[in-house]
Amino acid sequence: THLSDSPPSLQVVGSLGLSCITKVDYIDAMVFTTVIPIVIAVLIWIKYCAVSCLKSCGGGVDTPEAKAKRFASHMYTFLILTYLVIIGASSKILHFYKCHVFEVPGGESERYLRLDYSVDCDDTKYKDYVVFAGIMVFIYPIGIPLM
Repeated sequence: THLSDSPPSLQVVGSLGLSCITKVDYIDAMVFTTVIPIVIAVLIWIKYCAVSCLKSCGGGVDTPEAKAKRFASHMYTFLILTYLVIIGASSKILHFYKCHVFEVPGGESERYLRLDYSVDCDDTKYKDYVVFAGIMVFIYPIGIPLM
C-alpha cells in the first residue's frame, strides 16, 4: 500500500526519540504506546468534569445546550485521540504475541520476539507482560471499535 492509502496513526515512542535517551525494548515501547493515550483520555475527562463542576457550582447559568456542546466538544477530542492511536497501539499489542522459534544445537529451542530479537519470549519480563497485553487487546483492537 501507499503511505497515502493508510489511515493516520500516532507512533508515540518513535516520534519522541526515546531510544536516544535510554534503552527502549519492544515491551517498553508497547507499554508506553498503550498507557499514554489512556492517561490523555483520563485527563480529557477530568477537564470535562472540572469545567462542568465550575459551571454548575460557580453560580452561573449552565443551560442544557451549553452542557451538550461541552460534552460534544470533549467527546470529539476523545474520539480524535482514539482514531490517532488505535492503529499504532493495536499493532504493538498484537505483534507482542509473535515469537520466532530458533532451533539450537542439542534439540532445544529458543523463542525471541519477531520484531525485537533482544526480547526473549521465555524471559520473565516477557511473561510478566502477557496479561497486560491481553488487557490492552480488549481496550484497543476490540474496545475502541465497539464504542
